[in-house]
Amino acid sequence: MSSTEETWTLFAKTLAGLEPLLTKELEGFGMKNINPVTRGVEFETDYRGLVMVNLASRFAVRVLLPWWTGTAKDPDELYAVAKTLPWDGILSLDQTFSIGATVHSEGFPHSQYAGLKLKDAIADYFVEKIGARPDVNKDDPDLRIDLQIFEDKVRISLDSTGESLHRRGYRPGGAKAPLNECLAAAMIELSGWTPDVPLHLPMCGSGTLVMEAAMRAANLPSQWFRPTYGFMKWPNYDRKVAESVRVELWQKRVPSIAKIFASDKDRDAVQQTTLAVSKMSWANEITVSKVDFFDLPAARTPGILILNPPYGERLKEENIEALYRLIGQKLKGDFAGSTAWIISSNLDAIDHLGFRPDKKEKLFNGQLECRYLGFDLYGGSRKKRGEGKQEAPDSNQEADTSEENPTA
Repeated sequence: MSSTEETWTLFAKTLAGLEPLLTKELEGFGMKNINPVTRGVEFETDYRGLVMVNLASRFAVRVLLPWWTGTAKDPDELYAVAKTLPWDGILSLDQTFSIGATVHSEGFPHSQYAGLKLKDAIADYFVEKIGARPDVNKDDPDLRIDLQIFEDKVRISLDSTGESLHRRGYRPGGAKAPLNECLAAAMIELSGWTPDVPLHLPMCGSGTLVMEAAMRAANLPSQWFRPTYGFMKWPNYDRKVAESVRVELWQKRVPSIAKIFASDKDRDAVQQTTLAVSKMSWANEITVSKVDFFDLPAARTPGILILNPPYGERLKEENIEALYRLIGQKLKGDFAGSTAWIISSNLDAIDHLGFRPDKKEKLFNGQLECRYLGFDLYGGSRKKRGEGKQEAPDSNQEADTSEENPTA
């Protein structure tokens, strides 16, 4: 295991589409030689920086310390090469380990099999050298090993994170979580919301967007509710450094008071959101209500709305189109002057909102490729706002269905 005084080249994994946000965040943390790649960002830092990213990043999923890089064209070659590596330098017999594998290669049938071959290589290495092998523990290992294979390129890394960083620790046990926390943080960031602007979160579900917004407004570290990380089980774990980073992050909190209005028609969702919010004594003013989006009163003050409506997997086509048409009518009727952001994988349904987006982002909700679209909900007519000037068609005018799909 490397010394805490060294400078390391680390790799922070993230969700597809969030690389620019993670890059900007790492720059803010003071990381060096930052290089964004597909679904991750490489950067240089020391032990303190490794701890900082784990405790505070809103967009990283894992923070990895590359340990070995090489090549292998198939599982048998991976086994042969891995069996020669000095595993007893990072793992002892009284420790447990697990392997997470990501594979994009025609030479490997699937990720699970590649991970199994690496596990066999580690076990056989210890058996031949010592006569015994360390145990595997998939749930709470002492050392998590990350295996990445792209074509014939192999990288084996030590996972400093442990359980994925999207598991913040604020969610009640058993809560439904259709929205990944890192994705929710990205949606808040991309919306341009600032704590001095009212934030409306109808269809809030179990409260992921609510909590991510509230923590961001208070500049509270994303992992504040989380007690353990993978690096805490490494032999070079430095408790003093880790605690000093935690104190430093706590002292950077800000007293801003954000007005956040969350609502959902589902009673369980409202209860889960209320419970999550109650875990902290917020300076933020957070209102959680059991009310259908279509029954919400008109907004008194313009703000930002973020919606994650159904995508249509469980609704017939005509029903999902009607739902999105009603959403568009509600937004134009009761939230004039505000900005609405909607995420959906159903591009056909989005067309039925009745107006075109002013901003577009491509994000992934799980395996679903989505569009995250921003709409400026102007009040009044275009002629009145433009005082008769010739200008581009209004974003809130009815879409011309003869044109190419504007959301693609």
